[in-house]
Amino acid sequence: IRQKTQVINEEGELGREPVIINMGISSGSALVGASKFESYTGGRWTYAAHGTTTNVAARLCDRARGGEILVSPDTARRTQGAFAYRRLGLVKFKNLSEEVEVFALKTV
Repeated sequence: IRQKTQVINEEGELGREPVIINMGISSGSALVGASKFESYTGGRWTYAAHGTTTNVAARLCDRARGGEILVSPDTARRTQGAFAYRRLGLVKFKNLSEEVEVFALKTV
């Protein structure tokens, strides 16, 4: 995704704002399944993941800036050797009882 975004920005028209995509990645268990939502226009089904893992990923994405990719400790551990990370320290996130150690993917 990062490489494709870079290509899009390099091929973009002059004066156009660049596309910036921030990412948050968290590894672990999640509840996955279909849920039905009712509204004034009727019902619809959606397939989604829920739980602490997805909450952490969303919070990491919210914190990322300028195209950063932020990852959870479990993701950093699982991908150790394949990617280089910079430790950002412990962060307190909304709706989480414990602080989360945050890592940023190092850019080349």
